[in-house]
Amino acid sequence: MTVITWWLGRGPRPEKFRELFVAPFNASGFDIRVDLVDKGAAAQTAVLAALEDGTGPDIFMIPRTGDFVSLVKSGRVLALDEAAHRFRWDSRILKPARDLGQVDGHLFGVPRSLETMLLYFDRALFAKHQWSPPTTAVELRTLADEMMAENIVPFGAGSVDFPGSCEWYLSLILNHAAGPAAVRKVLRGDLPWTSPTFVEALTLLKEWFDRGWFGDAYFTRTAPEGFADIATGVAAMAPTLTWAFDDARTVFAGREADIGVAPFPSLGPAVPTPTYLMGTASILCINSSSAHPKAAAAVLDALFAAEVRRRFAQRLPGDWNLPLTDSDTVALKEVATSQFAATTTALTDAVADGSFGYATWTFLSPTAEAASIDNFRGMIDGVVSPVDYLRAIEAASAIDAENGVSITIP
Repeated sequence: MTVITWWLGRGPRPEKFRELFVAPFNASGFDIRVDLVDKGAAAQTAVLAALEDGTGPDIFMIPRTGDFVSLVKSGRVLALDEAAHRFRWDSRILKPARDLGQVDGHLFGVPRSLETMLLYFDRALFAKHQWSPPTTAVELRTLADEMMAENIVPFGAGSVDFPGSCEWYLSLILNHAAGPAAVRKVLRGDLPWTSPTFVEALTLLKEWFDRGWFGDAYFTRTAPEGFADIATGVAAMAPTLTWAFDDARTVFAGREADIGVAPFPSLGPAVPTPTYLMGTASILCINSSSAHPKAAAAVLDALFAAEVRRRFAQRLPGDWNLPLTDSDTVALKEVATSQFAATTTALTDAVADGSFGYATWTFLSPTAEAASIDNFRGMIDGVVSPVDYLRAIEAASAIDAENGVSITIP
């Protein structure tokens, strides 16, 4: 029996991952057993230290693409080209997802999920006020003004527990106002970050904060507290990630039928409707020093299966939304809510067609991402102008490029 160690990182619930993948795999008759170790929020630090001294696990997860690229450059990640060919991942895993794991023309990792931003709301509250989810910038502005007139905060949100969550709104405004085509160009270095289209987008986001659309405690409340406000009438909508499908079942406990979900509106005339940005929670890798690389690859291959995604869709919707080419719509509708099945299908189709937006937490290089987070509050508070905020991202991107840290942009 070959034992494969897998260190689980921040984000996924370890008990659910053990129940929905590890236990079924270990009981499936393979001559391989997965030994799962939950490293929690300290996973990346633990992984880097263990890889350095040669005691690392067979399989590990890196939450940021830029950090993944740096680790590949250090020689500590196994190339997966042979495994991809053997298991025919080119026909089973979406190409843009595989592209994220490419460094210098070779595959070194695979994203564990596809995630996007959605607009969650309370159907009962919307019905009471005869509101509909907005689909344009004008509709959003009109709706938010009506909500403010009713003393209801338009967007339930918070960030004190996770300052990096500001990237959710940065990614939203860049892709839904400037548009995915412009974001792709700037990420590939074909357009300056200080272009007017991005300055206008960031100016609009600051205006939303100034008008009170995020309330007056965004920087002092937690993200879960802000999200929960949509179930109590304090807030009307919550722009957040697909993994909140599971959180919604908790905050709407007893009235799950009132959970409303819609695409975030397109805010510019050249922005497709709907637009789904593409992101991932982390990238799965195999240790280049693993004593059992083929067995470790077989474990990853077993993960990327429609049956596994269905289990997560039913019990933990939004997390471990595996980037499979087959949207599996009919089967997903049988095990998950129609809203989740529809969202997963739409996101899969958008990624397959190449018509998606770009999440900054996935596609920004590490120094640039840090600049986007570190300067966000200063921009919202008016200490840093939108153009200076963008200049900081551009300067940080140049530093990463000089150091050879570049992310493949599909």
